[in-house]
Amino acid sequence: MKETICLNFGKAGFTLGGQLWKLYCIEHSIDLEGNYYGTQKSIEMQGFYKPTKEKKYIPRSIFFDNEDDSLEELQKMGTSKLFSERNVMYGQTPSTKLFCNSLIDQEEMDKYFNCLLKNVEECSNVSEFLFFHSAGGGFSSGFFSQFTEQCVEQFGKKFMCNFTIIPDFDLAEKEYELINTVLCFPTIIEKMSLSLLFENKVLASKCKNISNLDLPTYSQMNELILQPISSLTTYNRFPNQYNLNCHEFLSGLQCYPSIHFPVLNHYPLISTKEKTEKMQVSEEDLTFNVYNPKNCFQNISFGDGYFVNAKLYYRGEIEINKMKQAIAKLQNTNYNKFVNWVPNVYRAGVCEEPPSYSSEGLLTGVKKNVTALTDHGAMKNVFKDMIEKVDKLLKTNLMDNYYQKGIDQDQFLDAVEKLKTLYLDYDELCKNEIGDDLSEDDYEDF
Repeated sequence: MKETICLNFGKAGFTLGGQLWKLYCIEHSIDLEGNYYGTQKSIEMQGFYKPTKEKKYIPRSIFFDNEDDSLEELQKMGTSKLFSERNVMYGQTPSTKLFCNSLIDQEEMDKYFNCLLKNVEECSNVSEFLFFHSAGGGFSSGFFSQFTEQCVEQFGKKFMCNFTIIPDFDLAEKEYELINTVLCFPTIIEKMSLSLLFENKVLASKCKNISNLDLPTYSQMNELILQPISSLTTYNRFPNQYNLNCHEFLSGLQCYPSIHFPVLNHYPLISTKEKTEKMQVSEEDLTFNVYNPKNCFQNISFGDGYFVNAKLYYRGEIEINKMKQAIAKLQNTNYNKFVNWVPNVYRAGVCEEPPSYSSEGLLTGVKKNVTALTDHGAMKNVFKDMIEKVDKLLKTNLMDNYYQKGIDQDQFLDAVEKLKTLYLDYDELCKNEIGDDLSEDDYEDF
């Protein structure tokens, strides 16, 4: 048995985590008090749920925040009774909106970290830690970074994946959301195995296109995130011979250890039952449409750069031969968009368990879908946007005010440099040939 432990930080972590586990419960036939109501109980679901003597199933998920009103988010969703009380920790540090003010001393950190250690002790073989947070919040950037550093120190060889919401800096209330995001990126760059970014600007646009929502709530935007996250975690919940382990995405680019920020696409996302009933999705439709720009969760264009590594995660009643034919056709059609120094760019997996949807949600059900993770140089545009906004901020005197409030100037400027280095690494992936100073031995064969 391999277990997964989810770690949720700040209000965004509470909201996203609560919604995600609500979806997991639907998929595993567990009600919101932890009671199993299905007919074929799977031992594999114990990787995500801890069974109790009372025959309940408790999510292996921990929530951290410095404001106790985050608990209200779980109560609104009806999920507060699902989680163990000891795994919901809040209100033990002063409320703050800045990265620096959410850092705590080691004695205080031990109280939080001991909660994780107790959860690990209840597992037989923890295989991964999944982190959920927004990069713009003070607690969910500063405390997240501090906690992650200790987690890596303690469990460094374990797979660690972050699901990070990037604020819309054009609509951000204050500059601190940009500052917090920049300050937490060194931890994400250096400590995570795999990093999945969701841009609020893109999520808001998707809500507009899917349901004509001009001002979507964070919960509505989160709902779009749930489907790809669910698909990417099926390997540990519904294992089968065709499934693809998310750990296998790691590109193996030995000369670029920072390249672990894949482009994320998902198809389809539909909001009306009428469209669902009319929609007949074939394996070829899934394979080709998933790479449409409107199905991407980052503001990028595949025309800027080359594919290095692509993984496709299918769900539902997928015909394997048709899937393979569709992938071969896609690769032949886009042959000039792949780097010439990596063989076998595409890999695919299938989870036979169809996707599930909440009856109260924004989306309606489809019988099959696909999620794509892609190493692509176009991810540089996500970092370029942040860098340009930071450079503009540094040319003003606004940063002096934040330095006075406790932001460490050297730490911030160092974080900016690391972000620029990350941009340059992805810019290198926009080239079709190996750099003059590199050899093919620097790359692992997929």
